[in-house]
Amino acid sequence: QDDKYTLCLALEKLSKIIRQTNPLKAVEVASLAEKTYASLPDASPYNIIYSKLNVCEALLFADSLQKAGNKCEEALVIAIKLKDPNVLSDVYQDMSAIERQRQDYRKALYLSKTSFNSYPSFDVSKALNLATAYLDADSLSSCNKLLNSIHTDNAEYKYIAFNIRHLASIKAHDYDKAYNYADSAYRYLEQMYGNQLDSKQEYYNSLVKTKYERVLLKEKRD
Repeated sequence: QDDKYTLCLALEKLSKIIRQTNPLKAVEVASLAEKTYASLPDASPYNIIYSKLNVCEALLFADSLQKAGNKCEEALVIAIKLKDPNVLSDVYQDMSAIERQRQDYRKALYLSKTSFNSYPSFDVSKALNLATAYLDADSLSSCNKLLNSIHTDNAEYKYIAFNIRHLASIKAHDYDKAYNYADSAYRYLEQMYGNQLDSKQEYYNSLVKTKYERVLLKEKRD
């Protein structure tokens, strides 16, 4: 139907789905989404930025760090012109991920701090990203202090936080704490999987009910 807007969305979703199983194909698909969207006459600069960041993330999975860095720089140029703190924060976070993969932990920490401080409000995911950067740079006291400021009921975030504490305790040679934090992390990991299974069961129950109602309706019509 020549609907390029929906095509771009589909390509972006597909690139994310296949990142781990086929990273090179994911880069190809993400790049196609970026080029297709950029060709639209009323392309939003915000969407252009995020299409570039999607390519960047695909390149990270494909271990193409130089190309990922270049793509992130392209996104940064547009983000600086927009002067939108939310967008700038997201770009700096991806730049931090690149430096972390390069094992330049000091630079990754600087970029993660910039991302965290650029965001207009406290964001748990960005705080966890910064805590990880502190951990990598061996700033354990700053890491734990930041983790103490995080309050969330999200099982996934709790799992990540306890896992970071676990790794920080190992670095500090406090193995009793490391054991306890690992136990807590595992508990929230189980909760995450439990929630997923509950959601799936709810979906399947709904599906069975819908099919059953259709059969009854068909019988009445016949």
